[in-house]
Formats: sequence, structure tokens, C-alpha cells
Amino acid sequence: MLRAISTTAVLAVLATPGFAQDLTFGQVDLDYTNISADGGELDSTALNGDVEFEVSQFLLGASFNNQSLDSGMGSSLTFLGYEAFGAYMLTAETLVGAGLIGVDFDGDDINGFEVFGQYRTDQFGVAINFSRLDDDGAEFDFTTLYGQAEVTPGVTLGAVVESVSETDGTVYVLSAEYDAGPIFARTYYDGFTDVDGGIFGVRGSYDFTDVISASASYQTSVDDFFGDFTAYTVGAGYEFTEGLYGDFAVGRIDLGGGDEADLLQIGLSFELGDRRRLDNQIDNAMRIDNEKGIGAFIPNVGFGIGLAF
Repeated sequence: MLRAISTTAVLAVLATPGFAQDLTFGQVDLDYTNISADGGELDSTALNGDVEFEVSQFLLGASFNNQSLDSGMGSSLTFLGYEAFGAYMLTAETLVGAGLIGVDFDGDDINGFEVFGQYRTDQFGVAINFSRLDDDGAEFDFTTLYGQAEVTPGVTLGAVVESVSETDGTVYVLSAEYDAGPIFARTYYDGFTDVDGGIFGVRGSYDFTDVISASASYQTSVDDFFGDFTAYTVGAGYEFTEGLYGDFAVGRIDLGGGDEADLLQIGLSFELGDRRRLDNQIDNAMRIDNEKGIGAFIPNVGFGIGLAF
């Protein structure tokens, strides 16, 4: 049943009058990335959808993350992550809930559940998410803590820490954002507690008009973490109508030792409203971080930030 979640289903919810008045958030993203070097190519096509709506004091939602990887040589992989949840708003600031999650790795289904809670105001928020996947009797637990605070108007600091039952180390992400007027900028650092180094990145955009913008990103490994690489892009975006946005970027990845690859990215997105779930909002920001570099070819299944490395 959960695997039936699709772009059509999300758009149908957005368009249904009975739900529109209670809709808090809706999003659909389509992203294509091509990397080419010395005659070889690798393509990634990712389709993501997310919807939330309120019914009295309940928040209901669903999401999917579908990605296909194609080497151009007859080799391809497909990944699908999906989620459906229900939550109860104890107060305007406090939310608790549970949901069903799953992932399909090229035809191999793994299913599980999640429980989560958050406390959130306009300036500050904390959240916790516990997820469990069962792969033929082998259980994998993800415990993730989220924190976010607006320290001054337009400037937001964030931190995420995640532990996975089958690993000794802890994954963490530190971030800082500036979003005011025509300028958006975000810098982040991803790392493991038991490994020296990590991944440092920065991305940003500038709105020349209400519909035209320019963008740039930079991502690099620190202390040869995850190999020695540097990636950068420059691009532009156009808002066709309110909420419907298209963008493209070109760039290069330096893999060290003189090996380089060209990068091309094209995206189309539709978004309305604001997410109520803080963990999903922060996860989405980290997904975009990864997509702006070499992480575009690492499967994003919609949960577990450790899967983004």
C-alpha cells in the first residue's frame, strides 16, 4: 500500500478541495544529475514528494523518495523510500506521532516504523526521531536528535546527531543559514565522531528579480574523508508561477590525482505552505546539500542521515 505513494497521489491531495483548506505543506521535486569523464557517464534521476495536512489537532502526512542510477553501460539501480505518518498536536508547540516507513533497494523490500516528537516555536525547535527497519529478522535502529535556533533575524543555526545500532560511530551535521531579502546562504559540516575529517560545503542564491535568481555551491572533503574530492557548481533559476520553480547548474568534480568530471544538474520543483515536522524540514535541507555535489549519486531513502554518506 505504501509503495503506491506517487507524484500523482501527492498532486491529487494538493488539488482536492476537501483537503486544500487544511493543507499545511506540499512539495514535489524532480532532479536530474549527469556526471561525465573520459567518455564515461553516470546519470541520477530523483523524484521526491511530501505532503502534510491538518485534521483538527492531528497532522497527517506521507512522502516518497525515488531515485534511479544509470551508468550508461546497461547497469542501473533503483531506490525507493516511503513514509506515512500520523501525529497529534498536544499544544501549538508540541507534536508527537508515529508512522510506517520502508525502502525498496532495487526490488528488495525493507519495512519498519518510526516514532517522533518535537517542541517548536518561531525562534527555536528540538526534535527526536526513532526509526527501526527489519530486514529478514535483522533490525536496524536509527536514533536522531535535531536542534535549530534563529539566533538573530535571518540567521539560523542547526545541529543533527544520529546513532545507528549496527555502527560504533555517530553521524553529526552542523549548519548555519542566512536568509534575508534576496540573499540565501547555507554552510554545513558533516562528519563521524570516530573518523577524522568530514565534508564541508556551502551553497547559496541571489534573487535578481521576483522570478530570476543565480546560485552557486561548493563541497569538499576534509582530511581526505570519503576520498579526496572537491565539487562546485554555478547556475540559475526561474519561478514560472508561484510555487513552481525550475533551475539548472553546471560544475566540476575534482577527484584528486588529476581526475576530473563535468557535472550537469537540472531541477523542477513545486512547493506550497510550510512543514510542521521539524525533522523532515531539516532532513530536506540536508538532502539538498548532498545533491549539490558528489552526494547526488548516493541514494537518499528519506530517513537516516547516515545513509547520505
